[in-house]
Amino acid sequence: MLCNEEPEIIKLSSGKVGLNGVSYLAMNQWQVAALAPPHLSAMCVWEGCSDFYREFYRQGGIHSLFGDLWYNKYILPVQHGLGERGWKSNINGEWVSGPNPLSDAELAANRNDWREATRANPLASDDFWTSRLPDFVKIQVPLLSSANWGGQGLHLRGNVEGYLNAASPQKWLNFHCLEHWTEFYTQRGIDLQKKFFGHFLKGEDTGWGHEPRVSFQLRHPTQAPTQKSAAQWPPEFVKFETFHLNPTTASLAPEEYASTSTLRYLANACGLLIRRSLVRAQVEEQQKLIKTTTYLVVFILSVNCTYIAHKCHRHTTLDACKIAICVYQPLKPLL
Repeated sequence: MLCNEEPEIIKLSSGKVGLNGVSYLAMNQWQVAALAPPHLSAMCVWEGCSDFYREFYRQGGIHSLFGDLWYNKYILPVQHGLGERGWKSNINGEWVSGPNPLSDAELAANRNDWREATRANPLASDDFWTSRLPDFVKIQVPLLSSANWGGQGLHLRGNVEGYLNAASPQKWLNFHCLEHWTEFYTQRGIDLQKKFFGHFLKGEDTGWGHEPRVSFQLRHPTQAPTQKSAAQWPPEFVKFETFHLNPTTASLAPEEYASTSTLRYLANACGLLIRRSLVRAQVEEQQKLIKTTTYLVVFILSVNCTYIAHKCHRHTTLDACKIAICVYQPLKPLL
């Protein structure tokens, strides 16, 4: 918000400010735009999740350890106060985490620990999460939401849900392939960003007025992706089918499984990975028969679970809590 309304920036520019970034620099845009900065005129959210709880912390209701990995690998090694124990910049030769070292106790006191905070707030209704959820109704500026088919539960869902929920009357949804970050820096990606911002920030005739509201690539295991477009999402031609989980064969089938069966696994508050083989759909074989343009939307599983918390930061045991898990698992689109 402060960056958008910096007086010197506004004075030296057209007065129209745009938000642009990939990954972490895309995620923050949803919150900024919901504050409705007066000079914000366009935003390009490139692979950026919009719901921290459902996409970053509990993907499909299942605790993801990605947040721990991210915190340990990208936050702790650059915390201010590491001094000579941290990294040295190749650009200016200075210590990235500042020249004055702090003790381990001082470093710990100066930070909010994501790992502890997320475990202390296990529900989506906790203020820790609701305070981070943007008010999509207040996002009114032109929006380009660019999603990666390979983003799985994190950024892919965030880009789609952010696009659908944003109140902006001028919004576009774009799906691309390749690795995370890559397409943001390719010539194709740069051209798309310039075309969008040139139109809304500089008033240039970039041809953006003819850009389809939804554009996407259909992937194929052995062939190059095919470019498609639509007027809405999901596209008008998409037909959703219902498949049922067969616990005996660990597969999906159009027919409902007639018998009652039980699958068990240990799930604890520290977030041990579920034994995916228990509920793995044999997608490899089914992809030979099923063409998918969108994604597998949801499983509803009725789960009787016992949290084993004795090894965790919070020594609270939740016994026999009945929960419903909604699994949002994108399926790789095929041609």
